[in-house]
Amino acid sequence: MFKMIGLNKKSAERLVQTIITVILFALVFYMMFLVESIQGTARVVNYAGLVRGATQRMVKLEISGNNADAIIATLDGYIDGIKNGSEKLQLVRIEDEDFQDKMMLLSAEWRHLKAEVQYARVMGYKNTNLVVLSERYFRMCDDMVGTAEMYTQKLAQTIKMVEVAINIMILLLLAIIIRQYINSAGIMRRNKELNAQVFVDKHTQMPNKNRCEQLIKDAEPIAKPTGMFMFDLNNLKFINDSLGHEEGDKLIANFSKLIRESIDAQYFVGRYGGDEFIAIIPQTSIDELTKIAVNVREAAAKYNDANAYLPISYAVGYALSTELEQPLMKNLLAEADKRMYINKQETKKLTAALEEDHSHHLNQMMNALEHGYNACYYCDYQNQTYRVMKNDGRLRLPAEGSYNDFLTAFLNYVGEEESFLADLRKMLSLEYVNKHISSECSSYDIKFLDAANTYWLAHVMLVDIDRLGRLSHFILTFTDITHTRNMEYAATHDALTDLLNRYAGFMYIEQTLAQKDADSYALMIIDIDNFKAINDTFGHSMGDTVIKELANAMRNFFSKEAILIRYGGDEFLILAKVAQDEQALHSFMQRLVASMSEDVAKRYPEVLLTISAGVAPVQHGLALQTLFNRADDALYHAKRKGKNTYNIYQAEEKS
Repeated sequence: MFKMIGLNKKSAERLVQTIITVILFALVFYMMFLVESIQGTARVVNYAGLVRGATQRMVKLEISGNNADAIIATLDGYIDGIKNGSEKLQLVRIEDEDFQDKMMLLSAEWRHLKAEVQYARVMGYKNTNLVVLSERYFRMCDDMVGTAEMYTQKLAQTIKMVEVAINIMILLLLAIIIRQYINSAGIMRRNKELNAQVFVDKHTQMPNKNRCEQLIKDAEPIAKPTGMFMFDLNNLKFINDSLGHEEGDKLIANFSKLIRESIDAQYFVGRYGGDEFIAIIPQTSIDELTKIAVNVREAAAKYNDANAYLPISYAVGYALSTELEQPLMKNLLAEADKRMYINKQETKKLTAALEEDHSHHLNQMMNALEHGYNACYYCDYQNQTYRVMKNDGRLRLPAEGSYNDFLTAFLNYVGEEESFLADLRKMLSLEYVNKHISSECSSYDIKFLDAANTYWLAHVMLVDIDRLGRLSHFILTFTDITHTRNMEYAATHDALTDLLNRYAGFMYIEQTLAQKDADSYALMIIDIDNFKAINDTFGHSMGDTVIKELANAMRNFFSKEAILIRYGGDEFLILAKVAQDEQALHSFMQRLVASMSEDVAKRYPEVLLTISAGVAPVQHGLALQTLFNRADDALYHAKRKGKNTYNIYQAEEKS
């Protein structure tokens, strides 16, 4: 396809890489937009609760004969802000068709309710439908809140899909980069094979010492201005002694390539011996020689940015034949060599700067992957050491030291239970790292929660391997992802009780119903008896407290496997494993009804709380909606029995 539009393979790869990068940036900005939308929706849900509470206060005032025009005016602003957005209230407009439809119906019902208030002021509330209309209005408020929560859930699911897409784009970019590197290595190898010839150094594929000496032995005076360079590696002995001669040979080859590529191909560049190289530049000037020296220096700096593991440090001297009393090639070489040794002493002062360049390169490597982090450690696998690159202060460690000491200090900071710490220690051990990262799989992630309830993402990433394919260095980063986890939690849980909200709860119920042992479960609907009387007697703050206490009582009563949901208002939905024996199920429900009242009475004896419950045992293949309808029907019969009881669904009792 790319040939048809006139692109070669290399240009096509660049085009694809650019497109993927643009898509990646677009996805990141889209995720930021979705997070802001979830935050705005949460505020709308809060105001929806305020609308319901304020409306209840308004109705009570009007029933007691007190004028509530101030509350009505406030509610007008709230309802309009929830529907259309409001800068004053800092509310966003929810662009969801279902929500807007519900808000349109709610607005119409609000106008109807306000008209009934005016009528009640004239005729007396007992002669109007004010109470009936307000109850219907409250149910519509609950329905509208549920719709907003469903919209929030949709946004959360979209965020997860965008996160997956971002990871895919990053993997594609890495794949393209690796492919480009492999292609470049192949081209270099083929070029070396083609350039092999007499007087060529086998290791560097450059003119060897014999060829260099042929030129230098020329006894004829130099007729035209000619320059000569002498290059000498500074750190070859250190590399040979510490890393081995294979790494030293690699350094020589890299340096020879760097010099050759920095000097115009028409000029002679050869390996003079060991770690020394010369370059001969005919018909030149001192300014031109200086420019070449700068080119080599810049190329070395660029190389060191990309090869922090094996940096190049060298000394250089250069001379021009017109500076000599006897302009012979051997004298020109001697002068360049003399100046090189002067520069060698100066170069030693730059060694510390190379270490700083190394850290800079590693930071660039992380930034190129667009991976934000709070702490970063550069780890040497073969020497079992680490070095701090970034630390936000929470994990106080020396700037460098033993990797095992680092791991021990880190696990002490996490402070989780022993079984979890053992797993975390295993996944961050050098043995595990060596086994799970390589040139084929360059990274892996670990998510965990520390003792301070901070969610972390640990990212282990390969930096380089040695010539034998063994792990050499890797980077370990820690990123605080608490905010993202909290946003996901808020989208699936009820703010008052910390139970699952109805939409997240329904998802978990659907998953459970699909399991093979679904028949061992039962769906229960629990409703607080006379909850309105509690609100009217003790106030809505106590009503909220009672709901929270009941939620805690259910947590204590049911097993951890049970799915606990605040369905809305004073209603709860539970899917739990129950005994298959009918008598045992009756005994279980009797204990449930009694336990809920007793648990709340222990802390709030002044509140007489009872519950009614409807139970529908799960049957294989039964749809969730049908199961819910059965539990709801059972609840209806429990209420008819006089409340403070339960009822198990029976087909013959269906209302």
